[in-house]
Amino acid sequence: MRRAFFATTLAFLAFASPAEAMPTVTAPAGGGVAALTVSVDLTQGVVVANDQKVTIDLDRTLFPDERDVVVESVVIGGGRHVVHVRLPAKGASDAPRFLGWEAILAAGEKEPLFAGTTGLAKGEEGERTGTAVRLFPRDDGGRDVVVGDVHEDTRICGEEVTLLSPRGISAKRMAFAGASVQRLPQKRMDAATRLMAHPKRAPADAPLAHLLVGTGTSVPSDDGGLLTDGDVSTFWHHEERAGERAGAARGEFVVMSAPHDVPIARLAVVVTPPSPPPDGSSPKSFFLVADAATFLVTLPESAWAHPGEAYEITLPAPLKTSCLALVLDESFATDASHPEVGVAELYAYSTLDAPGATLERVAAALSDPQQFDAAVGILSRAGGQSLEAVTNVYAKLDARGRAAAIDIGSANAACEDLAPLLVRGLDDSDEHVMQKAEAKLERCGKRVAPGLAKIVTSDASSRMRAAPLLALLDPVGALDPLARVMGDGGQDVRAAVREAFAIAAKGAPVASLSTLVADSTRPPVARLDLVRASSARLPEIAAEANAALAELVAGDAPFRTRYLVVEPLAVLAHAGNATALGRLVGLLGHDAAWQVRAHAADALVHLDTATDALVLATRDANPRVRAAAALSLARSDATKTSAPLSTLASRDSWSFVRGDAVASLASLPPAPSIDATVGAALDDASARVRSAAAEGLGLRHAAGWAKQLRKRVESVDEDIDVRLAATTALGRICDMSSLDLLTTLARGAIAPPSDTDTQLGAAAIEALAAIHPADLAARLAPLSQGSAPRYVAQAARAALAGRGACR
Repeated sequence: MRRAFFATTLAFLAFASPAEAMPTVTAPAGGGVAALTVSVDLTQGVVVANDQKVTIDLDRTLFPDERDVVVESVVIGGGRHVVHVRLPAKGASDAPRFLGWEAILAAGEKEPLFAGTTGLAKGEEGERTGTAVRLFPRDDGGRDVVVGDVHEDTRICGEEVTLLSPRGISAKRMAFAGASVQRLPQKRMDAATRLMAHPKRAPADAPLAHLLVGTGTSVPSDDGGLLTDGDVSTFWHHEERAGERAGAARGEFVVMSAPHDVPIARLAVVVTPPSPPPDGSSPKSFFLVADAATFLVTLPESAWAHPGEAYEITLPAPLKTSCLALVLDESFATDASHPEVGVAELYAYSTLDAPGATLERVAAALSDPQQFDAAVGILSRAGGQSLEAVTNVYAKLDARGRAAAIDIGSANAACEDLAPLLVRGLDDSDEHVMQKAEAKLERCGKRVAPGLAKIVTSDASSRMRAAPLLALLDPVGALDPLARVMGDGGQDVRAAVREAFAIAAKGAPVASLSTLVADSTRPPVARLDLVRASSARLPEIAAEANAALAELVAGDAPFRTRYLVVEPLAVLAHAGNATALGRLVGLLGHDAAWQVRAHAADALVHLDTATDALVLATRDANPRVRAAAALSLARSDATKTSAPLSTLASRDSWSFVRGDAVASLASLPPAPSIDATVGAALDDASARVRSAAAEGLGLRHAAGWAKQLRKRVESVDEDIDVRLAATTALGRICDMSSLDLLTTLARGAIAPPSDTDTQLGAAAIEALAAIHPADLAARLAPLSQGSAPRYVAQAARAALAGRGACR
């Protein structure tokens, strides 16, 4: 018997003339539906269906040539036909992402079953959406006509678009209704590599990192995250709805992102949650689809009978892909009227997920060029656990690995937890690594302070690096943790903590400092360091500071304590605190150790209220104390100090004491007697004293001593330091009678036979510049010639450019 219909009828009838022929097709009558003739009139921009016209809602500039128009009759079942019209946009390929216009028409219907723009027509690049029409062949020779949504960011890996929320034509009702279709193209299914999943009879092994992240799914109101959330109690599934035939879950899919640089060696699937839903069902097979590979995975049994158990899938070769999709295929039969077919969890395991593997071992691979990319990919997906791993192996990594460790830790952990890693990075020998740590620290700011505080109080090896950072980022919050470790550790560590506390103390509330300094329960060493670190603020808490210092030096205090309290006592004394001054003077006059007495003398410099005590100290038995006292009496009251300083300058048996006394005498106000004492020192047996005397005479502008100074300059047997000081002094006293001598010395620097001539020449140029005679240019002319060393010529030009000091 002749078939009641042809599978497809495509005819082109002539309307008017061959040049004006329009694409036309007639769908035969059948199944109680009349025949339908459809033609496309591009000139009028309409589709004519029997006597009805449908406007082609497409920009006319995109109309294709007539030969590209598709008009076809489609058998949909029950002897019934529809007509499919497709106008691809001019210049567009057949790829579904390109625009076009399509219609599905049926006889007896007032409106098209579907008509509109198809392709990814809306939205921005990467997030475009639209509608697509698909015709799926059936075993009976007919085709399923399906319309669905398409989203550019939700599609099976390797496909341009994938249908979402498909709606197929019901031949019985001649209307669209929910449909289920296998969205994976037939050619990919035919080419799929067949794999068998093997029962583990136990839960899945925990992977080193969650390599798969669900990014989209065909199931409405879901993002696919349930399949990759690491929780087997959650269940991604498709619930068959009333009116759908059995196996409606076929074609539902989840799209997942994966780190492309991490080769996936195997997978594990947990189909059934530990507490299965009553209407659940297990897939019998499913596809795993990558950009360039497809696998058909078959389960040997219904996994619904094995809640929480994993099925392992070994790939024939490690797979590198940035996209992986799970697409449901067949499912096991069930008694449920609307079964929920799905999968609880899918795990991926890298080539580094070997037995006994740990994230720390993966972190160590950051120094392996062959495994670097894979290690980065795994650690980047391991979340907060990666921070501990990279921190533990940081010291063993090369520079590239350490830089990656900073990046991985920074991306996967909160600022509050990053302190140990960033502290190491800031101390790194590689500048690139250090810059990465600095940049992250700047972004974290105060948020990293709690972690730094923990390092300061619990990690002595990192305390030196962490303490100053903590003080800078959170000064007030740094006080207590720094105070708690004050005095602990070696000299360098203790110094770092003191310096950090000093930074924090600058802006600290007075009450906080007062409480810390007043705490007598601290060990003496810690309390002393605390007081020293608070030096800049001691005048504001003078009472507490004096009390602490008194307790520290009470009784038989050790030498170290007595020596170190001098500094904070000096701060208080210079701020006008009488108690501290008295205690400091006491140390100067009575401490058993000369080092403490000398230190006290140094600390009392420029303190008028200590002049009498310093004068007494000039008679101390120890020369170091006498020298310190002499220096501290510089610029003091001459009526009290000139006599004791003169005695030291002329009579002390130690040359360094005489030299320091001469230097201090030179700083006193003008007086002939003082000039005489300083000048007499030009004949001292010690070159150090003679040099101090020459320099002092210049500073005092003692012109009466010019002849003696010239004598020292001219003496080739004199010590070079004395000759230099005397040369400079001649300029300072503006001795015009020394111009020829200075000129000779200056010109001697052009081609110096010795270092002595070089040094004297430079000093002479400086002296001539100070005197600045009218003929200075002539005197220095040879020095500006090409044969003169560059530094000599520069010095000469600078001398000529100056105004001198003797006008």
